Amino acid sequence: MKTEDFLSGDFVIHFSRRRLLGTLGATGLTGSALPAVASHDTELCEADAWVGDWTVKISIASRFSSGSNGDFIGYEYKTRALHGPSGLVLSMTTGSTDALEQQYFADGSAANVDIPTYHYVSLFTPEYQGRAPMEVRTFLLAINADTGDESSIVQLFEPRDICEEASGDDTADDYAKQNGRLECVPYEEPDKWPRLNSSDPSTRGWEKTTVSHHDQAYGVAKILLSAQTVWLRLGYRDFDAGQWRTHGQYELDTTGLYRGIEELAEQAVARLEQHGRGPDTCDDSSCFLTTACCTHMGRPDTCGELQTLRAFRDGWLARQPRGAAVIAEYYRIAPTLCAHIAENPAALRALYWGTIVPCVVAIRLGANGIAFRLYRRMVRNLQRRYGAQVGA
Repeated sequence: MKTEDFLSGDFVIHFSRRRLLGTLGATGLTGSALPAVASHDTELCEADAWVGDWTVKISIASRFSSGSNGDFIGYEYKTRALHGPSGLVLSMTTGSTDALEQQYFADGSAANVDIPTYHYVSLFTPEYQGRAPMEVRTFLLAINADTGDESSIVQLFEPRDICEEASGDDTADDYAKQNGRLECVPYEEPDKWPRLNSSDPSTRGWEKTTVSHHDQAYGVAKILLSAQTVWLRLGYRDFDAGQWRTHGQYELDTTGLYRGIEELAEQAVARLEQHGRGPDTCDDSSCFLTTACCTHMGRPDTCGELQTLRAFRDGWLARQPRGAAVIAEYYRIAPTLCAHIAENPAALRALYWGTIVPCVVAIRLGANGIAFRLYRRMVRNLQRRYGAQVGA
């Protein structure tokens, strides 16, 4: 696929197995009335991969109309690529029908790029913003190091209202609703009020929104997927000088990111087609070990165990000297191991209580090394037991 094809409608129409990336082709869609859409199906087809410094996840869900029949509309595809060193997140959403494509493009949700707020915390001081700013504006600028193409996203931080002191039946929530705000800062908690402090800068009390048109997010996403190297610059608006100033920068290695997402999308769609149970469900027989154990124990995908271990993988482990190699090897052998234990409830329960839970406890106590050794021992034991073909 050529880089210039990213924004073509043909990408969505003809590459059915790569509809996930077709979100970047949604700019060519116009017009018809859209069906009302209810909730996603609760069971997702998922696939994960590690591409260099990037953790990539793809999921597929069913969408249904909100009418009395609840007719199946199509599949929704989501991808999330997290760049470990910078924390940048690329998210894309698309659907298997033109109606869904149009909906996502219409509300600007089809592509999004975000950077953690902690990159901007040091800007919330009088030295940068003056004494009483009404707003703080920040930006991320992505530049293709080979072509010079660039696109930026601007975010606005506004101080939240301070709720009036509660009296009678009035509550902070009532006050927020009356004033058209989703949230206000409690009057009786001044430590949460929006402020500027040189010794202890914080974004507490500030509400962040993206003010750039969503075409800018498409532009950044295109650069991330088409370049080999991306220069990412972060900065802010200097209102006194009337200029945008750079505050920090990263060099992102995006080699193979696009191809990695393509291959992962192929895997997820093939899994969906293989099980062929209609729009309601998709059996994930090649899930990873932690997910398999937690699913067997009735734990949701958002449970604390999975969130803790994913953060451990993308954080502490990814930063270790051989962390990327360890993660890549795990991704290679985990589906084989899962296939062996998927129909063994006793094994799943034993792994959950004997390894998953102790690992989570160790991580929360800050004993990351112990957690790593526990998990690695579990994987090696499974390799020996089931004779999975692995490297050294």
